[in-house]
Amino acid sequence: IQILTFFDNKNLTHIYFDESTKLETIEAGAFKTCTNLSKCTILSNKLKTIGEFAFYKCTKLEEVKLNKCNKLGDSCFSGCTKLNKIEIHTHINNKDRTTPIGNYCFYNCNVLKTVLINFSKVGHFAFMRSDTSSMLVLLESAFINLYNVGRGAFKNARFGQWTSTGIRAHNNIDLSNIITFEDSSFENTNIKELVIGSFAIYIGKHAFKGCENLTKIYRQSEILETIQDEAF
Repeated sequence: IQILTFFDNKNLTHIYFDESTKLETIEAGAFKTCTNLSKCTILSNKLKTIGEFAFYKCTKLEEVKLNKCNKLGDSCFSGCTKLNKIEIHTHINNKDRTTPIGNYCFYNCNVLKTVLINFSKVGHFAFMRSDTSSMLVLLESAFINLYNVGRGAFKNARFGQWTSTGIRAHNNIDLSNIITFEDSSFENTNIKELVIGSFAIYIGKHAFKGCENLTKIYRQSEILETIQDEAF
């Protein structure tokens, strides 16, 4: 789907591509400001990339279900103020399937609750929200392969965990594979225990500031080079 193909289309309410679809790319701004779009389901096994601003300010979009996606671009769902759930189905039972998340990807999606994605990289301000009242529910395996977290990536998030038996609080998150914690990356979150893994080299300013539940920190890294002022 090419750049700006459905830009500002007010008649579009649902998107559905079945398993036989050979869709590989949704390019930049393809569905930008489709303000009546409420649901997107793409079951293609070929989808590689959703481009920057692809669904930007689709203000009625509530649910996105993808069978597969190799990359979510910058700001692709930013401003989707009613987005409640996004799922990449192939990740749910396969912890080795991962997707990098672009800068501002879900910025200010304040009601986003369920994110069934395994991350490899999370860009700057990707999940930052102004409202701290709602829980962000993640896969149990979401952080296993995560190695880089951008500035403000999860600022103000309240983590929960999705399991086959239901949702539970998720305070003890394994972040042991992360190499770089950028400034404010987990600021004001509900993390209770932190493992600084053996690959970690940098913890930025305010990375864990305001984490009032944080009571235990385990440091495994012998190569940690920098802990910036007010990191905690």
